[in-house]
This record gives sequence, C-alpha cells and structure tokens, in this order.
Amino acid sequence: MSENRVNDFKKLIEFYFSDSNLRKDKFLFNLIQTNKNDGWIDLSIILEFQKIKSIINEKSFTEQELDQVFKDSKLLVLNQDKNKIKRIEWPIKDLTQLEIKEIDEKTIYIEPITNKISTPDLIRKLLLLEQKIEDNNNNNNNNNELIQHISIPKFSDKTLKGFAFVEFSNKDIANQTIRNIDLNPSKYENLIALSKFEWLEKKKQFSYLNNPSRYLKISNIPIIIQTNNNGNNNNNNNNNNNNNNNEDDDDDELKVIDSNDKSCTKILKMNKPYLWKFFDEQTNITVTFLDYISGSDKAILKFSSQLDIQNAIDQFQLGEIKLYNNILNIIHLSDSEINSLKQRTQSHEKSKYGNQKNNNNNNNYYNNNNNNNNKRKRD
Repeated sequence: MSENRVNDFKKLIEFYFSDSNLRKDKFLFNLIQTNKNDGWIDLSIILEFQKIKSIINEKSFTEQELDQVFKDSKLLVLNQDKNKIKRIEWPIKDLTQLEIKEIDEKTIYIEPITNKISTPDLIRKLLLLEQKIEDNNNNNNNNNELIQHISIPKFSDKTLKGFAFVEFSNKDIANQTIRNIDLNPSKYENLIALSKFEWLEKKKQFSYLNNPSRYLKISNIPIIIQTNNNGNNNNNNNNNNNNNNNEDDDDDELKVIDSNDKSCTKILKMNKPYLWKFFDEQTNITVTFLDYISGSDKAILKFSSQLDIQNAIDQFQLGEIKLYNNILNIIHLSDSEINSLKQRTQSHEKSKYGNQKNNNNNNNYYNNNNNNNNKRKRD
C-alpha cells in the first residue's frame, strides 16, 4: 500500500469515528454504544464501507500497514490481533453552545429534495458541480473534503421529507455554495439554498413540507383557454356549469372570433373550474384545495398528505406538469399569504362540514318521516 493510501485511509476512518460524525451517524454510534466487548469494533465491518473499499481497492492490509495507520492516532487504537479497533475516549463529549454555533455557521439548508437527488452522493455531486473552492489560506481543497456531512430527513416509511442539511468544512464554502445556487438555480435542479440560521428564522415561509398546512404556490399558468364555440367541448360546458358557483370567475369570456362560424374559436379567461378539471384528469397529483383568481398566472394548491405534496413537488421540479405548452413552476409563499389561506380554508371547511351536518340531519329527518309513514300504512 502506498503512503498516500495509508494517509487517505487514516484520515477517513478517523473522520468516521470523530465526535462530529458520531453525533449524526446512528449506525456507528449504536455499534459502539451497544457493544458488549468494551467498545471494540470488528475492523472487517469498517472495511466494508464503500468509501473505505474505494481507497483499499480490494487489497488486504498487512500487519505493518495497519500499524502504520493507527500508530500515531490520537483517536483510535488497534488491538494486538490487528482485527479490532476502538475509540480511545468514550462517550463523546457534549457540544458547547459555541461549538453548536460554529457547526450551524457552516451548514446550509436545501429544498426541494426530489427522487432525482435523493442520496448523499447525488447531492454531493450536484453541489460540487464545477466547483474549485479555496480555503482562507488560498489552498485548494480536495472536493471530497469540502462536504463533511449530508442529512436527508425521511418519514417512518422511508419517503423523503423533501429537504436536506449539508455541513461544509467551513462557513466560507457554505456561503459560496449558497451564492452559486442563487446565481444559477437551473444548474442546481432549481434548489432553494439558505444558511441554517436563515432557515431557522424563515422555515415557515420556505419549507413546503414542514408547513403543516401543506400549501404550494405555482406560476406560469396560461391566462386564457381555447374551446370550440359549438358547445361540444366538455371543458367549456364544465366552465359554464360552474360559473354561477364561482364568484371569482366573472367576465370569463374575452372575445369570440366570427360568431357565425360554428368551428370558430372562443377565447376564455383561465378559470378555477378548468384548473380543477386539469389537475383531476390530466395529472397524477391530488389537490384538495385550489385558490385561483380568473385570468391570473398564479395559483395556490393544498394537499391532504405529506406524500401527496412530495409527489407534486417531484413532478413540478421535473417539469412534468404542463398546461398547454406552459411548464408550471413552484414559487414562494409569503407569511401573509399562508396566514390568509389558513383562515380561508378553515372557514371553507367549517362551512363545508357544517352543511354536510345539516344535510345529514335533514336526511335523518326525511328517513324518519318515511319510516313513520310506512309504519302507519302497515298499521
């Protein structure tokens, strides 16, 4: 084994067993914490890690090489049989407030995490795209060392929550990455990137999946729809049938081209019934609430579950939701919009379920009367 490979292996294995990594690596932490052999871990387990295997390149260590790796380590010790290792100090120390602040300073928040970038390796490759970053001493960093940890939260069923935290080697690199994404979002899968401090302050505004109301705001909706004037178009019929029930859709019709020609084109404003029909029949996403003003290029959607909104975000980010030739995009919701929507949807649901309750009572009254009438007839 070359000296470089010995050094690379030592650096990587000490990183794995470092305090900072063990605070996040549940597998290794539990392996040490629940170990009944005084903290000794089989070296064979560690040698199966993919990054370790890439350094070793399928060549076994000699005893001399293993001694060279661990002889000067201040963190790890190798047993006499050369087949187990353990940390010199355990348990790991609690972080001070200053240390927590320093970690947060070099950590960024990114969203949305779609299936296209669903693993740490895919995120690492994307964020380090075309990057050659220099540290404060103007020394070029190895790209593999720029990112120290990537956390991708998931639900209990292993589906993505839609965001991730990325810890860099220092805060300058973290801030530079945010700038790179802001300057050219299309190169970075249209990610939103924030410092962890900014995320803590604005998470209600920026995090769709953390928002318990599950709202999503979209743009680039066509402001007009085209239907046949002969009345055979189902969408046109649907719009006409629903216009009386939609107070936002006044003056939907803009103009008619040659009203004497049955095959002519009637141009209408985009409206809420048409959008409902579009999402219900032409997409694979399930919308439970739609806020839209006729003729606007923006709308706000609400979803019934985290899985539904994750599915929608995936499709929007991949450019799969198109209305005519327009690709619909996700944009930000302001705090005031979210608060307004919460009030309106609560009022809407209260009215809806209140009406259902009244209808149920009426139905019960009707059924009871019928039963009484039938009873009288039998008597």
